Order: sequence, then C-alpha cells, then structure tokens
Amino acid sequence: MFRKRLLLLVLILVCEPRMTRSDDMPKVVEHPNAGKLVLISAGQFEMGAIKDDRDATDIERPAFNARVSRDFFLGIHEVTFIQFRRFVSATGHKTDGEKSATGCFGYDKATRRFVSATRYSWRDSGFPHTDEHPVANVSWNDAVAYCRWLSDRDEQYVFRLPTEAEWEYAYRADTHTVYAFGKAPRSLVLKENIGDKSLSPLLDPAGSTEKRLIDRHADWNDRFPFTSPVGSFKPNAWGLYDMGGNVNEWCEDYFDRDQYVRGSSQPPATGTTRVFRGGSFIWGAHHSRCSAREHKPATDSWCHMGFRLAADLKK
Repeated sequence: MFRKRLLLLVLILVCEPRMTRSDDMPKVVEHPNAGKLVLISAGQFEMGAIKDDRDATDIERPAFNARVSRDFFLGIHEVTFIQFRRFVSATGHKTDGEKSATGCFGYDKATRRFVSATRYSWRDSGFPHTDEHPVANVSWNDAVAYCRWLSDRDEQYVFRLPTEAEWEYAYRADTHTVYAFGKAPRSLVLKENIGDKSLSPLLDPAGSTEKRLIDRHADWNDRFPFTSPVGSFKPNAWGLYDMGGNVNEWCEDYFDRDQYVRGSSQPPATGTTRVFRGGSFIWGAHHSRCSAREHKPATDSWCHMGFRLAADLKK
C-alpha cells in the first residue's frame, strides 16, 4: 500500500502542470530601508538588439544567448530622494558632483537649457521633486557607496548595483520585442516617463543639446516634463516600475565595446567607464529600447541618471 501511494505521488508531481513565470506572481520583499524588492529567478534570454530593431547601435550587436546564473532581488522602484538623503544624513557622504569644480547637470529655467553648474547637485537639479521622486545627479561611485552603507547595516542582504545582463533580463521580463511593452514606441504610453511633448515646450530649440532632445521626443504628453514620483506609471510583467523611463540607471559593469561580439554575459574585469541602462525623462523612446546601452565615467553626475538596487542573501 505504501509503495502504491508513493508511486501515485510521484506520478502527480511529474504530470502536474508547472506554473510559468507569467502565471505566478514574483515574491516581493518589504525591506524597511531598501523598499520593495522582487525576487528574479535565474534564467536564459537573448541579450542585445533583436533583428527588427532599426535603431540599434553597433554596441548592442550581435544578440547572443545570455544566462543569469543565480536568483537575485531587484528593487521595484528606483532609489528615491528620501532614501538617499537618509544615507547622506547618516554618513556625511559628499557626492562626486558636489566635489566637482564644474558641478552637475541641471535645468536652467531662465535659458530653457540643460547646463552644468555648481549650483546643481543631487539636492537640486533645477526642477521640482518630492521625497518620492528618484534621486538623480548621483555618480556610479555615489550609488556604490549607498549600496555598501545599506549592506553594512543589514543582517540579511548584500546590496549592489545590478549587472548589465541582470538589468536587461529583468526589463525584458520574458518579452522578445524592441520595447518591454511591445514593438513600437507608442507601447510606452502610460508605461514609461520619457522625453515627450510635456518637456519639448520648456526647451530652447536654438540650443544644440535641446534641439537634439526635441527632435527625438515622443509625440505624446505624459504630463511629467521632468522626473515623476516612482511608480507613477505601469510596471512591466515582473512588477518593476520605471525601468525604461524616469531616470537612466547605473549598472555594476565596466563598459566593453566588444562584449557582445564575444557573446559574454559576464561583467568585464576592467574598463574606463561604467554602463548605464534604461530610458529617462530627457530622452525619447530610443533610449527605452530593451537593448539600449550607454556608458560614462564613474564620477559623472547627470540630472537624468540615478540607480536601482539589486540584492543577494548573505551567506
């Protein structure tokens, strides 16, 4: 009788349909300091530009089969002003932008242009924000310092920046299209805060940077000319908000121009700049493509750049 029951149990386990990721809600952790974190399961995906992506650049090709080898947690929101302010208050941290002789990048309302100036910092980028907006004008170094501070105070998690492969894997969320929400730029409507008709009228078209931005802005108005409170738009299929908009996000990796040619999802060991991913309020849909990747020095601070937390369980 025992053997018959055991055999029946094995048959049930083998034959029972397994739930796929789309059928099962991801595990969400409510962390008191890091906010909500979603468990991202390990898996494989095609990293890089798909064949139909006519806007892809050489550094996004060729696409290759990449693997995220371990489960990890990812913040459902970008790190906010209030989270970063707690870090600065507790540590006295001075950001790279505050130490720079040229300051940070911000919006000058008088000239309707984006300029670099010492009056700008993570505290003030020249446009309104609340505690729940994403922090911006933080460098890669500042983001890593924040992660280390959180990790040192936590008994359960090690916080870090996501790798480039982890970031694209999580943004795609099992999709195989140019954008995480569909084939065309308009699939981003109500999904991502990107550069559009809400920002264009506030810019001076005579400025070279501003004209370049306006020319690439989307043809709709999302009501947020600058950053929006995190979670103001709809999440992707894995419950992550603002991956393709609001602010660009630093990744852990050094930038390697030939990484895709080699077909490696492992972060380069050396480099001179760091990768950032995702779209932002300043750029049009081009930067919100799943495969879009850019890079800047680790000390750079820009009003359209922030970061998102990744986390691993401490051993």
